[in-house]
Amino acid sequence: MSLLEIALQIEKEIQKKALIKQSNETHNIIDLTLLLNTCCHGLNISPDEVKNRLLSQGNIEDIINGDISARTIKSHIQLWIVEGKQNYSGNSE
Repeated sequence: MSLLEIALQIEKEIQKKALIKQSNETHNIIDLTLLLNTCCHGLNISPDEVKNRLLSQGNIEDIINGDISARTIKSHIQLWIVEGKQNYSGNSE
């Protein structure tokens, strides 16, 4: 096998790993969206509003990693609504 063939094989492996990583990241985002849709069901609030005004980046990472349960998220959303939906996310409005 020539050096060029080896280099091309390595490049293919790198691209394959990058696609797998990208696929996993997309899957996590879909999981977050589905979870927020479920938690917001029946609460008259959009998942985007929860994501943009309630959840910090750290909260989002914890949710994606499975460190915060759906029950806890829904309870916090309900309390946040009752308390006037202040912006706790750290995102500018």
